[in-house]
Amino acid sequence: MIQGDSEAALLNLRENHKYLKEYGKNHAIGILNAGLGSYSISPMTVQLTIFEKDLKIYPSIIIAIISQTDIGDEIFRYKNLENNDFSINLSSLDYKFKNKMLENFKKRNLSTFKIIKYSFLYYNFFKKRLDLTNKETDNYIFFRIKAKFLNIPEAFYLLKRGITKKEKIIFKERLNNYINKAFKNNNLKNIYFVTHPSIYHLKGSINNHNSISTIVDEIVTSSTFKKKLTHINFSKNNKDIDLNSFVEFDRFSHLTVESYISYYLPKIFSTINLN
Repeated sequence: MIQGDSEAALLNLRENHKYLKEYGKNHAIGILNAGLGSYSISPMTVQLTIFEKDLKIYPSIIIAIISQTDIGDEIFRYKNLENNDFSINLSSLDYKFKNKMLENFKKRNLSTFKIIKYSFLYYNFFKKRLDLTNKETDNYIFFRIKAKFLNIPEAFYLLKRGITKKEKIIFKERLNNYINKAFKNNNLKNIYFVTHPSIYHLKGSINNHNSISTIVDEIVTSSTFKKKLTHINFSKNNKDIDLNSFVEFDRFSHLTVESYISYYLPKIFSTINLN
């Protein structure tokens, strides 16, 4: 089973899918790609529950593709994730916010009042969604504005300004929860975590110390399941992935199809032990 966000979802593209299909056929194994855009560790954990409980799917090997944006998603998107309710909770809050916003702009009053009301709705939406204090909400709104001003995706700006001790602890806890949940499946032999640098790391605008790869390394080496965990860390060898590896003008550092086929997928599958 392959899990992850859009990095994993891109494996459904024709050429990538063809590679997976041929690999599965040649090695007589089944490959299931469960990657979905905007996913990170928390929804991946819930996803395992759904596959096991509802679909009776118990993978023997998991390839977990961890994106550099995952820590931003965990801190700002899935902070209140509990059990299987993440999609319902987030969509409900989002729906209510958009409805109130539309009602506000339909009213026949001065534009100034509409903007003030919108600011109030916007502020309270994120305060409730992320379960923040007033001070934390102020900092978060400022953070979003600054990221947009610098034209850096919010999740990458988190890495640029540096991950706080609290944020690192949160991500580590959730990654550990994922590992513990995964190995409740007695059929599971190994998890292969895959990370690669972003264009911002390669350009030097983000220090390599502020990298999801560093955190994954720390978790893998300290986990009670460390003998069953492998980290395929493309950040350790920038010759494997350079600036030409990414889709042109893509701020989210997605790899090109050629990069997937020429070395990303071959490197991953050459590391996997199918025995």
